[in-house]
Amino acid sequence: MLLPSTDVQINREKHAKIKYLLDLAGSSFSDLASSLALSPSTISSVSLGRSRSRRVEKAISERIGVPESELWPERMADKSEDAA
Repeated sequence: MLLPSTDVQINREKHAKIKYLLDLAGSSFSDLASSLALSPSTISSVSLGRSRSRRVEKAISERIGVPESELWPERMADKSEDAA
C-alpha cells in the first residue's frame, strides 16, 4: 500500500543514486515497476520521498543490494518507534 508521506522531503541526490545503482544492477524503475505490477512513477515517487511503500522500499533495497536502513534511515527510525 502506498502511503502519502506526512513530512515530504524530496531528496533528488538519493533518487539519482538509486537510479544509478539500479542501472549498475542492470535494472531500472520500469523493470522494478513491471515486476511489482506498479507504474514507474510509483517507484519514482517512493525513491524521491514523495510517498512511502514498504513493498517498494524493500524491492529497491533488494534489487540494488543496499539495506533499507541505509537508504531510508529516517524511515527505519519510524518503524522502531512504532514497535516501542
